[in-house]
Amino acid sequence: MPGFVASAASAADPWDAALLGLDAFLDKCCDPKYGRLVWQEGPTALGWHLAANRNLAAAVGAHLGRPSVKTVAVMGDGSFGMCVGELETAVRLKLPITFVVISNAVYGWIKAGQKSGYDKRYFSVDFGVTDHAKVAEAFGVKSWRVFEPGKLGSAFKEALAFGGPTLVDVVCQPLQDAKAPVSEWVA
Repeated sequence: MPGFVASAASAADPWDAALLGLDAFLDKCCDPKYGRLVWQEGPTALGWHLAANRNLAAAVGAHLGRPSVKTVAVMGDGSFGMCVGELETAVRLKLPITFVVISNAVYGWIKAGQKSGYDKRYFSVDFGVTDHAKVAEAFGVKSWRVFEPGKLGSAFKEALAFGGPTLVDVVCQPLQDAKAPVSEWVA
């Protein structure tokens, strides 16, 4: 169990719940003996969704504040694109943070809201596929790109055990096609 998890206010939220078994996970995150969850939800000066771009920096801060525990940052690929430069800090400082990118080439939370609230009239939510593992490797981050659910466990184990910064790029279906709890107000 990581000591800190930084999660973006983004399409990664439903995946966090699914991947981490969120009910039990949140119970542990509220108990100081296990760690803390740094959840990036809430309005910002620039709007609700721009909170998504802070989780790499939040993970760096969480680790620097309590370096004796493992820190994990979970984000969508849209969030990753907004804050990828923070990987340089993690590499330069040799921080053993694990970054998890939920990769589907879409601002999924916004697109899901546009699907249900605007009759599938999508605007500025799709972008090109990126190999985030290769991007992270260019910064010097040890990385894995996972396409098959059966390979997630071994990739996570290796990433969590490594002594420096790591990234797991999880390629998955677009959120707007999943049965995720998304309401129209997010668009």
